[in-house]
Amino acid sequence: MCIPTNELADLVRQTKLGAAPQEARCLQIVIDTIEKGNVTARLDSRQSCFLADLTDKFKHFLKPEMTTLLRSNDFYGVDLPVSNAFARRGRGRGQVIVFDGLLHLIRYYADLITVLSLLQLRRPEAIMTVDDVVQPEALSFSSAGFAIMADSIETGRTPAAIGDILGLKARKNVKMGYLGAVLFILMHEVGHIHLGHLDAVLGYSERPIRSLAIDEPIGDAQSNEFEADAFAYTSLRDEVRQDIISSVLFFLGPFAFLEAFAFPDGDSHPLAVNRAAHLGRLMDAGTDAASQVARIIESQVAGIQQLAARRREAAGDLRHRIHERMPLDQAYRIVAEIKARVASDVGLLEVQ
Repeated sequence: MCIPTNELADLVRQTKLGAAPQEARCLQIVIDTIEKGNVTARLDSRQSCFLADLTDKFKHFLKPEMTTLLRSNDFYGVDLPVSNAFARRGRGRGQVIVFDGLLHLIRYYADLITVLSLLQLRRPEAIMTVDDVVQPEALSFSSAGFAIMADSIETGRTPAAIGDILGLKARKNVKMGYLGAVLFILMHEVGHIHLGHLDAVLGYSERPIRSLAIDEPIGDAQSNEFEADAFAYTSLRDEVRQDIISSVLFFLGPFAFLEAFAFPDGDSHPLAVNRAAHLGRLMDAGTDAASQVARIIESQVAGIQQLAARRREAAGDLRHRIHERMPLDQAYRIVAEIKARVASDVGLLEVQ
């Protein structure tokens, strides 16, 4: 079973650009690679087997009726640097296609957030000098790490690993969070199929969505994304929903970061911060997980509003400032230096 070259190339052509407009060049390179190399998506590939194994090993996280639904869908993993996933029908079955670029991005972000939290917790007094400015070590790592992530989204380059700075327990936590995020993505795409979104004729009439974190137009396409998110979240067993919310934030986090610097050019998805807020309303109020999501959303909204004001002053996109303030070669030097410091001082960053 495979998705042929021409259909795979067409899927990439349909990709809506997000908050990194330079993705267009990367996507064209991927399309050329598919067509010139006769690349196909196969169910027996290493990436596809990973997705199939994941749904099998984590089926106890899902409601019984969801595990039955999964059996009517095929999951294709594709080793190409596209930060996206698709749902479609083919040969009488649902088909979910996930590109490695999206998986690499989520794993990198999960590593980055974990390293940052442990640097702040374990080395709060550590400082370093960057461009003759003395600043906290964690801040330096944050600036460098996010600059590397932005480059990865725009160019398709797989970012160098940063998770090797973590101890065994921390790495296990990251892996579980990452796998939970991938499971959520798969169920989100299955939701598009199950809810009939593939058959709908999308219009432009706005539907009301309660309490958006950031005002934005909401049409049929955006509403479908909210509905698919809710489907994925409610497909989980009640007892694991709260635990997996950090995984969902690992999925949405990279896009929320970029959207703070440049609102998306495309109109197919709502803002990531609004998707997180929508999921937050589905959670049990007063729980630790709900409070965690609320704090993160509040922080993201404040950052977006602050940068929006700067964007108005600058009369345009602020995304280029990521690279102006932190060139890629400097970012990798900072990461390497901090990793060497940690190795010398404490060995590895570990959770208690």
